[in-house]
Formats: sequence, structure tokens, C-alpha cells
Amino acid sequence: MRLSPDDIIFWQYGFLKLNATIVSTWGLMLLLVIGSRLITRHLSTDLSRTRWQNLLEIVVTGIEQQIQEVGLRQPRQYIGFLGTLFLFVAM
Repeated sequence: MRLSPDDIIFWQYGFLKLNATIVSTWGLMLLLVIGSRLITRHLSTDLSRTRWQNLLEIVVTGIEQQIQEVGLRQPRQYIGFLGTLFLFVAM
């Protein structure tokens, strides 16, 4: 019985293995990149914003507040790394 995605090997050459964990990780990264490109392609600074931009701003504001609650003074410095990490784990 296979209990771990590491046991499912799609391709192997010598000591290099392409298993289900690697494939799902790269698939999720591709999904995040495509999603972020689709959401951010029509961002505006005007007062009229799309639903996607409002949703994106809610997510970014929420991540900033979480970073501040942890105790970091300047969340903008860390939002790129920690926000991406949060979205990756949440997916």
C-alpha cells in the first residue's frame, strides 16, 4: 500500500527521481503563477476597481495584518516571501 506521494515515482534516471510530491509542487507553483498573472493584469489605481482587485487587496491586507500581529514592525518588507509561503501552504 502506498501511503506517501514520495512512493509514486513517475520517472527515474540513476539517483534522480521525479515523484508525485515534486510534480504536485510544480503544478501548484504553475497554478499560482498563472492565477497571479490573470488577476494582476488589469490592476488600476483609479477609484473604479474590479472584483478581482478588491479580493486581492483584501488578501494582501489580511496577510499584512497577520505579519504585524506576529510582531514584525514593517510588514511590507516580508509580504512577498511570507505571503507567497502562506498562499502555497493554504492551497
